[in-house]
Amino acid sequence: MIFARVTGTVVPSKSAADIPGAVWRVVELSDHHGRSLDSRLIALDALGVRDKDLVLLCRGSSVRWTEQTADKPVDALIAAQVEIVDEDGTLTFRS
Repeated sequence: MIFARVTGTVVPSKSAADIPGAVWRVVELSDHHGRSLDSRLIALDALGVRDKDLVLLCRGSSVRWTEQTADKPVDALIAAQVEIVDEDGTLTFRS
């Protein structure tokens, strides 16, 4: 899993993934504090998150383990919305 911040939405006119109701989000890879790592990619939004939300991102073949993405050409999936990050007893992020 990778931390990422949602920064926008992509609306394709056609998609090889052919997933009904799919929402594609622009995400910026982040550290566990929500700070940018200056790298962006496009991810399928399985949760209905909002812009600026900190999320957990799955990448690679494990993305295709869901009903929605099985056998689809999807490489990145928003799998969780982050509310709190606690590291060694220290709160490092709160939404």
